[in-house]
Amino acid sequence: MTPRGRSARYPLGARGDETEALQTDVMRFMAILGLCLTAVFALVQGLPQGDASQARAGLAHETAVQRARARALAVELQRLNADMAQARG
Repeated sequence: MTPRGRSARYPLGARGDETEALQTDVMRFMAILGLCLTAVFALVQGLPQGDASQARAGLAHETAVQRARARALAVELQRLNADMAQARG
């Protein structure tokens, strides 16, 4: 029977055994934490480095291109509608 406050994971023994077991758990935790931080750091390093103003300028350019394309498509639609109306009547 295990006394209160003791983990069933570690057998009853000298105080040194408990200290070693605690140190082992802490080292495992630190190793896992280190691996996780390394993975996160690698992901962050892989992100594109860019200035916010460059991103805004790129978006503004893309918006202008898409607006011009939309105007060209609207003109094409009007032409097609006129051709279709002429063919019907």
